[in-house]
Amino acid sequence: MAAGGMPADSASVGEFGCNEHLSGSYKGVCFSLINDGSCNSACLNESSDNISGECNFLQCWCESICPPETVAAASAPTPA
Repeated sequence: MAAGGMPADSASVGEFGCNEHLSGSYKGVCFSLINDGSCNSACLNESSDNISGECNFLQCWCESICPPETVAAASAPTPA
């Protein structure tokens, strides 16, 4: 789990999240379980690169798609 608290399964099939940033449009305090839906909507409406949003540390964090080269490096086998 990354700094923003995004679970790995929050990404769509074929997309991997790696860039977490504060929402630029969400206003107010963000409480998990109470405001997660509105935070997610704010993030998705901000950019087509965003794949999810979640409240963490009373702030709305957005997660965006990793560039393809980052995904390839992350999924490459490690040498034994």
